[in-house]
Amino acid sequence: MIKTNLRIKDNISLTDQIMVINDIVAAYFKNGDYTPYYAEMGEIIAVGTYLLEGYELEEGENIYTLYYTDSDVHKLIDMFINNSNQKSQNVAVMKFIREMVKDKLTFAKERAVYSHRQMDEFFATFNEFMNVIIDAFGNFANLNLSALSPEMIKNAQTVYQKMADSGFKMTEDSIVNVIKEAANFKPDEASKEIIEAKNAEIRELKKYKTLWESRNTSK
Repeated sequence: MIKTNLRIKDNISLTDQIMVINDIVAAYFKNGDYTPYYAEMGEIIAVGTYLLEGYELEEGENIYTLYYTDSDVHKLIDMFINNSNQKSQNVAVMKFIREMVKDKLTFAKERAVYSHRQMDEFFATFNEFMNVIIDAFGNFANLNLSALSPEMIKNAQTVYQKMADSGFKMTEDSIVNVIKEAANFKPDEASKEIIEAKNAEIRELKKYKTLWESRNTSK
């Protein structure tokens, strides 16, 4: 470390404090995982990076290591994170930072729970949709269009609306095309090749259904 005039910044701005807050919060989330064990490291690095001045790191150095190996760095950072003088301005700054970190973490956790709940609702609707489509394709493949009862059609409409409300991108044209294709089937024209193709579609849909069911079982 090259020290020119290592010290706590004379004027710690709101921007400085926000940078510290954001870096500490980021330490709690690494590579999509919740990593609270990096919180202390994140706090030390953020304080040293944004609240101190008058130094330059040399190649291969980092604030966290210097905190434990350089007494000057250790002393200055501790004036924020381990200061027993409750009247100190540095303590007041750190209290604000920690309160904001706590608020942001609470918000992030609540948002994550809400997003997970939305995904569960989406997949539940998707599973219902798959059941309807699988049943319908089963009747199409067997050329048993009479099995498509008014109740089945009504259920399909209800599920389709749920999918639309959830934001799932499925156009009405795609559904209409499937129905038209099925309606145009005639027993005397339906070849073995067509029936086998439909059966292949059924098997593929059942794969998605199995994946969803295994996902619920593993919870």
